[in-house]
Amino acid sequence: MKADGIVIGGGPGGYVAAIKAAQLGGRAAVFEKSVLGGTCLNRGCIPTKVMVTAANRVREAREGSRIGVYADNVRMDWDVVSKRVWKKIDESPAIRTYYEQFPNVDTYSGTASFLDNHTLSVALDGGKSLTMKGKKIFIATGGRTNIPAIPGLEEAGYVDSEKFFGPDFPKKPYESLLIIGGGPIGCEFAHIFNAAGTKVTIVQHNVRLLPKEEPVVSDFLLGEFRRLGIAVELNKETLGVTGKDGKKVLSFRD
Repeated sequence: MKADGIVIGGGPGGYVAAIKAAQLGGRAAVFEKSVLGGTCLNRGCIPTKVMVTAANRVREAREGSRIGVYADNVRMDWDVVSKRVWKKIDESPAIRTYYEQFPNVDTYSGTASFLDNHTLSVALDGGKSLTMKGKKIFIATGGRTNIPAIPGLEEAGYVDSEKFFGPDFPKKPYESLLIIGGGPIGCEFAHIFNAAGTKVTIVQHNVRLLPKEEPVVSDFLLGEFRRLGIAVELNKETLGVTGKDGKKVLSFRD
């Protein structure tokens, strides 16, 4: 099989390359080993913001007493939030429908590997395979979670974005949660689960949260998190993880 442009990866980068090739009159082939839409739609920005929006509403209601507005028993309905999250994630089949309106764009579910500079071998879902030659091949495979090499982490078990927005999505908020890392994603999840009633602890290697922001922003966020009951450990080196009594135990030093 042949194509003018082959795209490995069905996220935003792959989408732009494939549609541009189609608009220029060429034939494009898109290979995606997971689901179309990439990180943002399936395990990143969009499903996370669905949860952040719910957490924001809980926070606003609870903070209303500052201006004389009281709301009793404000809580997050995790079932409703979960359904809204998965409704957004499950929109990914609509992307394939969008591709199908272009007669010169073909999409395939499978994993591609190079045979030479212009030839791919693709293991398709379902056990079949094909060989595809292309004039141009775009690698748009996106990002994956960088798992730190912490002794005992694999044995104790952990959740990353691929697992969270996948087989390990919790049926209810965690009782307690350890977050390794105080960047934007770590802080978002601390906000979400604290609002949902989880006991949250952030262990951050840097001397402040959100180290790429201005120091005044980091200081303000630290104060707010601690006021809300989120435990924050800064300037800490994580040494290892163990499991004890069904829970995770994280050891670290200053």
